[in-house]
Amino acid sequence: MNDLSPVVPATVEIESSLGALPMPKKPEKPTVQEISAFTSAKLDLINWILRDHRPMMNPSAKITAIYLLQCVNSTTLQCNPSYQTIADAMGFKNEKTAERAVKAVKACGWIDIRRFNRNKSNRYVFLANASVAKAIDEYQDHLRDQRKAERESELAKLEQTNLSGRTVPDPTFLSPLEQTNLSGKHLKGTPEVGSLKERGEDLSRHGSVLSSSSPDDVPYPVPASEAEATAMLEQLAAGHALSPGVMKVFRRHMMAGTLTPAMVEQQRKFAA
Repeated sequence: MNDLSPVVPATVEIESSLGALPMPKKPEKPTVQEISAFTSAKLDLINWILRDHRPMMNPSAKITAIYLLQCVNSTTLQCNPSYQTIADAMGFKNEKTAERAVKAVKACGWIDIRRFNRNKSNRYVFLANASVAKAIDEYQDHLRDQRKAERESELAKLEQTNLSGRTVPDPTFLSPLEQTNLSGKHLKGTPEVGSLKERGEDLSRHGSVLSSSSPDDVPYPVPASEAEATAMLEQLAAGHALSPGVMKVFRRHMMAGTLTPAMVEQQRKFAA
């Protein structure tokens, strides 16, 4: 594994003879709570074994460990299939393959092998293996935190850039005329037109310049309230799988009077 792997030895010393699966007080008549505790402990073991990525816990060792768990009697906790039985169940070439897999599971600290009679099969006892389980959980938590940090970093980059790939203009530096044009509202009293008339300027020439820009670059009107902004954003996102981060940036630009149809269309294409 890489450097972020759980730091655990290849061979784990048996922590105690106490098994990881709870024993009923009366094996002949287990209670509902005892059966539930047994099932929960077995599922936890399966979860840890599957996430144990040490080299010795290869696929053969993992499926062997899980098979042995399935063989544990829920009342007596007896588990004693022969190597040949394991090989047949797992589809191994021979019982030597099964024996190697069992030894790997034992070396990694998940089971203890006890043999009381040479004429009988081994008895397998599952161990808590607490240090390894803790290392596995901590490694998984680290990976989850790392993915979360990467997502937050990507969202921060998206918010810092304009959706069109250009720098976001600061609305505090817009002149009164620019702010009025961006909001889609007409100038009251049209002072600029009046001044042009007083100077004898050609209004038709100015009008042609103002109308030369594309309609897609004309910003949407600034909403009068948060409710109106939400309604406008829902209408823009209708039928398109836009992420919450994109919608947040849309809202910021809309309230600043800088959100244009071209910017919206660009994000719709990215989400398609």
